[in-house]
Amino acid sequence: MRNELLPLLSGELLDEEIELTLGEVCRACRLPAERLPELVDEGVIEPLGRDPSHCRFRGV
Repeated sequence: MRNELLPLLSGELLDEEIELTLGEVCRACRLPAERLPELVDEGVIEPLGRDPSHCRFRGV
């Protein structure tokens, strides 16, 4: 039997009750903030509220 190193996986568990800031979404998805408007335009994610300076997103 060979000893093989298995890759270490990491992630964050999110639930429906959590609201994330723009920065938190970017870190969780590993995307620059400039890409988020594209995802919103395509309907992939939906911001909570209309004020971009206080934009929040659901954890799911």
